[in-house]
Amino acid sequence: MNIFYECSKLTMDSYWKSYFIDCSNNKFPRGMKYNDQKNVIICNEHRISLNDNIKYVYKNMMNLFQNVLYITSPSDEIHICKISDDLTKCLNMSWKKIKLRYIRNDLIHDYIYNLQTIKKKYKLIAVSVILLGIRFKQLSVDDIIIENGCIIDIKNIIVNDNGIILCKKIKTKTIYMDKIKKNDLEKNIDNYMKSISIS
Repeated sequence: MNIFYECSKLTMDSYWKSYFIDCSNNKFPRGMKYNDQKNVIICNEHRISLNDNIKYVYKNMMNLFQNVLYITSPSDEIHICKISDDLTKCLNMSWKKIKLRYIRNDLIHDYIYNLQTIKKKYKLIAVSVILLGIRFKQLSVDDIIIENGCIIDIKNIIVNDNGIILCKKIKTKTIYMDKIKKNDLEKNIDNYMKSISIS
């Protein structure tokens, strides 16, 4: 079984199909190489083990193509333009009026990643915790303050090196990110990553 040929069957985009078929013929894009002794793909500092899990290989190869090698297909470019147009329309909207989930996710992502008060290794978990806070009504639409198309403040949370504190009226809950169970959040993080990825 050629793992890359099998991956080509997972996309309907002919552009990406051709990339996987080229890889199946040992033709890799510049910056990517295959180590046949270890059966891994190497791209900059990234490595992908070519196991028999086709979906795993496909997902990680697409991540390398798009987010490491910055390759975009024509359909990706159309999608990016649409996102840009949607973001422009939301510049002067309040959080309540922004209905598109991926824009909300992107705004929260940008807010957390621009904070200096939280360690880098905890940022993705912090995003996920805030999304869960919104989903389970621990944060309301009035808690998120937007100005010029960016979140400038999220009320009822405290972010520091120890974790995120969600404060809801009298209730206060501290989530310590160095003690959090991976399984409790990995599903939500995976859904979040899917929502911001271009495919």
